[in-house]
Amino acid sequence: MLSVHYEENYHPGDIFEWVGTNTYWLIYLQDLTERAYFRGEIRKCSYQVAWQDEDGEHSSYIAVRGPVETKIDYIQKHQISVDNPNHSLHILMPRTKETLSYFRRYSKFYLKDEDEGSPLICWRVEATDWISTPGILEITAVEYYINDDEDDLEKKLVGALITKPLDPNPEITEEAPHIEGDTFIKPRVVKEYHFINDTNTRTFAWTTNLDKKIVTINVNPKDPRHIKLLWNPTYSGQFILSYGSYNKTIVVESLM
Repeated sequence: MLSVHYEENYHPGDIFEWVGTNTYWLIYLQDLTERAYFRGEIRKCSYQVAWQDEDGEHSSYIAVRGPVETKIDYIQKHQISVDNPNHSLHILMPRTKETLSYFRRYSKFYLKDEDEGSPLICWRVEATDWISTPGILEITAVEYYINDDEDDLEKKLVGALITKPLDPNPEITEEAPHIEGDTFIKPRVVKEYHFINDTNTRTFAWTTNLDKKIVTINVNPKDPRHIKLLWNPTYSGQFILSYGSYNKTIVVESLM
């Protein structure tokens, strides 16, 4: 339990350091019957978890219970038995914008601060509860497969080794005439493109360097500068979208 003055401004979901023991604790539940001061249940955070998104790298202390499992999940075929990873983990962590955005079903993570010699395990989120307890995100995760090619195992970051594709188009300012739209697209997904040029109202034809059966272009009759584009095949590729003399290279990524 934690008991402090309300002026200290503690809330469920906050993490504090107990300096005398060099440990970190998560405030889990507030005792609402106590009116004179803030009183709440706390959980010890023995581990950290790190992840990265479009805004960079993040980390958080977490309270962990597990791993637990009462049986081995396996598949047997042709007298060959294969075990499936099925340890389960229960986690309490602060409910923030960053944690809510990343820790959703099927997202993966590794635990940090484990003892030397502990097995390296990748965990995958099976369920999240962001509703029951104010300020707290509860996660149920199961053991999953390690990806040596994509995950940075030293930093315990999922997908950190994936190289981001370079934009093949030259950099342009927003004021310059250009074709506005996604550079990287997926097959069989309709995308919209728009030509931006406030200084010239003349219209041109939309074309590509590929056959019309591969790339379909539907021009908006009310606004000829606006189109909907579709890459029809299921495989990846690359082509040039042109509006008059203005070009934009479009890269079609694999579905996998």
